[in-house]
Amino acid sequence: MSRASTRRQIAGPTEPPTLVVLPGGRGGLHDRLRPVERAVPLRERRAVRVSDPLRLLLVEDSAADGRLVVEMLREAGADWSVERVERVSEAQNYLDRRHVDCVILDLGLLDADGLDGLREVVARDPSVPVVVLTRREDELLSAEALRHGAQDYLAKRDLEPQVLIRAVRYAIERKATELQLVHLAHHDALTGLANRARFLESLAAVTATGSGLSVLFLDVDNLKLVNDSLGHAAGDHLLSSVAKRLVEVVRPGDVVARFGGDEFAIICAGLTDRATVADLAGRLLAGVSAPLVLGTRVYVASVSIGVTVCARGSRSDAAQVMGDADVALYVAKRHGKARFEIFEPSQRTDGGHRLALLSELQTAMVEDQFEVHFQPEISLQTGALVAVEALVRWRHPTRGLLPAGVFIDAVEEGGLVASLGAWVMRQACTALVGWPGGRPPRFAINISPRQFSVAGFVAEVEGVLAELAVPADLVELEVTEAALLVDESLAQVLRDLHGLGLRLAVDDFGTGYSSLNHLKMFPASTVKIDRTFVAGLGHDRTDEAIVAAVLGVAASLGLSTVGEGIETQEQRDLLTQMGCELGQGYLLGKALSRQDLYAMYGRPVTQ
Repeated sequence: MSRASTRRQIAGPTEPPTLVVLPGGRGGLHDRLRPVERAVPLRERRAVRVSDPLRLLLVEDSAADGRLVVEMLREAGADWSVERVERVSEAQNYLDRRHVDCVILDLGLLDADGLDGLREVVARDPSVPVVVLTRREDELLSAEALRHGAQDYLAKRDLEPQVLIRAVRYAIERKATELQLVHLAHHDALTGLANRARFLESLAAVTATGSGLSVLFLDVDNLKLVNDSLGHAAGDHLLSSVAKRLVEVVRPGDVVARFGGDEFAIICAGLTDRATVADLAGRLLAGVSAPLVLGTRVYVASVSIGVTVCARGSRSDAAQVMGDADVALYVAKRHGKARFEIFEPSQRTDGGHRLALLSELQTAMVEDQFEVHFQPEISLQTGALVAVEALVRWRHPTRGLLPAGVFIDAVEEGGLVASLGAWVMRQACTALVGWPGGRPPRFAINISPRQFSVAGFVAEVEGVLAELAVPADLVELEVTEAALLVDESLAQVLRDLHGLGLRLAVDDFGTGYSSLNHLKMFPASTVKIDRTFVAGLGHDRTDEAIVAAVLGVAASLGLSTVGEGIETQEQRDLLTQMGCELGQGYLLGKALSRQDLYAMYGRPVTQ
């Protein structure tokens, strides 16, 4: 080995690198190694100072050449430790036990001549950078070495201290860059989780084994609302927080990926017990729902989960597994979100129904198939009609009159909420001004949070009121408490609407968080107590306590109260005793068409 520049004086440390020769033979290498902590991951090595000590592995069967490599590193001022093995098989065993920052590999070894040794080293640890040494200068061999995983190629006869040390440093940098690019190609930049491509690769590999698995397909509820209301930075923080919480719940070997947008997916290899995977899904729901801070707001995140379980020996491919999980996810969202559903074959037709439903809804908008019905809100003390709530219905050409619960999720999916909501508002206001005789009741209109995010919404409402000459004090806009949790900008929109003279109601009150704070922050006129609490009256003390507390707070703030979902006389009597003003539900009156409403509570409409 040539060392033309060994006489040069190089500034820097003068202590020689440590050289440890590890003899071959059975038991020699493994008996002499001690387990050590892993060093800084290679992808982070780019930030490491060149003066930081590195650990090199020299694979060289010539003791003389090995000593010369160490002398060159010493002359170049490198404070690195070097350990030498004589065979590729020993290098492979060494890499199994110890971390090294770079391998210097002679291509002329007794047990692996030429590129065979390089291929074996790279196969054993693809993350380790390799500099190859050869006795001859061969451009073709050099190119082949780089193609098979080497980061640099040096001819021994031209080797100099600075050339060697630079090659090692550059090899580490190149490998770090390579690993980082590979990482970026297979991982999501925002969350650091595996990305869609990596997930599908892993899923295909697991399904091919036939060992059974479970896949959980998750969708973050209301992400668009968060993005629209609080900004995309808040949405990104929500996604990152959800990702972290998912990882904290799953088993160490499970694959967690961001599938795209607001979707995550989890592979649980070998998990085939439905009860166990149901328990996991429940723990994921609970883990995600811990309150977190988005901007200046405390927000409670939720996810909907579709689960599919593949038994051992199942022939399902990756596409079918994900399709089944997607179907189950849709069922979970259709049933109210923040829940999980395990796939059943009977659900498979839902996917086709979903697409068909979206298409039918678009047709319904064009062909005017929607109707607005009105459900009375009755004084619990006198039985008089005080208000009506406008509820959208779909007069389906073959399925008859459908309530909103059947299609409203599809309306949101299809981006039809704003246009349908604007139509409902106009229909309700038209019914109000057409009231046949006497002062009409108050008309309550549900407003989707997505309508609030539409630019010019307040001006649109003002325009409808002016065009139809609607008394503003007879219009009450209802927004759910869950929307108040998310939309900080909603406060100003509500104040602007209140400034027009409109009344504002908080719907489904009691189902969210920080409820009392909402009553203070927003200009509410009415609180509607959610039907889930009303249903417990008479047999659930907790529900009774919640209803009593809400009524007490509302009374102290001067707010009107409405008990929703009253179905029994006992519920009505208890609400009346507690001081609730109005009631709504099948016991008091079902939703009526405009004509039936007029006929029952006013003068019949003359056609």
